Amino acid sequence: MFKNSEEKSEAIKWAVSGYKKQTSIFNQVIGTKYKAKECSYKIAQCVASKDKPFTDGEFFKETFLSSAEILFSDLPNKETILSSIREILAFPRSIERCITDMAENVMVKQTTGLQAVVFSVALDESVDVNDMVHLATAAQYCDYDRLYEELCCLIPLGGTVKGVDITTAFLRYFENQNININKIFCVTTDAAPAKVGKNKGFIKLLQDHIGRQVLSFHCIIYQQSLCAKMSSLCLNSVMETVIKIVNFIVSRSSLTHRQFKSLLQEMESAYMDLPLYSNVRWLSRGNVLNGFVSSLEAINVFLDEKEHFPQLNDDTWLCKLLFLADITKHLNDLNVRLQGQGQTVLELFEQWKGFASKLDIFCRDIATNTYKYFPNIKAHSN
Repeated sequence: MFKNSEEKSEAIKWAVSGYKKQTSIFNQVIGTKYKAKECSYKIAQCVASKDKPFTDGEFFKETFLSSAEILFSDLPNKETILSSIREILAFPRSIERCITDMAENVMVKQTTGLQAVVFSVALDESVDVNDMVHLATAAQYCDYDRLYEELCCLIPLGGTVKGVDITTAFLRYFENQNININKIFCVTTDAAPAKVGKNKGFIKLLQDHIGRQVLSFHCIIYQQSLCAKMSSLCLNSVMETVIKIVNFIVSRSSLTHRQFKSLLQEMESAYMDLPLYSNVRWLSRGNVLNGFVSSLEAINVFLDEKEHFPQLNDDTWLCKLLFLADITKHLNDLNVRLQGQGQTVLELFEQWKGFASKLDIFCRDIATNTYKYFPNIKAHSN
């Protein structure tokens, strides 16, 4: 019992003060734990985005801790900062859980967005190093006045890759996610028969399943890549010779490859090696040609002692090579501009239209022997 109201008031104030102090300490601990957990997710995001193994999370934490000891050495609360860093969970299992949580969160948000609005899809299949075919499906949709372009799924396709196989895998995924495919209004694919076949292609089977027509487009980057290959048919022999020479230097024997790289270093070449050609990579042709032309002097010196390729001494062949390298560089630049998120069909069409206008400029540039847009030919002519 309290003797008077003043004593009672003091007791109440003391109790409230103690409660606030305990609450403050509790909130501070909770805040520190929450921030440490948030840092774990940030590390996991870096690991996932850079395709690093889960074990690298501990490496990131160790690097962060070692740097912090130097960076914050002059601060009075250095030990508090280091203690907070030590609270970060970066074990492989923790990184795995964080990545799984983020993936599930992204999936839920994406599914919710696709359930609410109409959307378009783009499909392509790819073969991995184990010869397993995967169907990649990307979707474009709007959610809260923002445009999203995201990968929906990467589905393995066993056995054949026919239109019915692609359609079955596609429908099964969207049905499992409770996404109404009747909201699809546009489909973009390549020109493979399994996609655009008149009777058994994916687009035809999808339209039959939905019960109406959908807009269908041939991927503009595929078209650009195909045109780039077809436009150089008369120069195929040049490209074949380049591939033979590159394969002879890089792939024939490890000794030959090492000797050539040493020669490049001695000659202080811009390239320290020759890139190998890959027919399925859009930019590979241009990269190989640029590397080959930049290292042409070293290649001539090296092959004088190893193998004879008479084309390297043929001025007509060299002019074709330099022209092919220059024009392929322009085509690669167009390809890169057509890539990327957030571009509309109108913007892509403007890019293509602008490049088509440049072709007349390129023709006049060659006709007048100016070679402003063909730097390799200009350097050779000088």
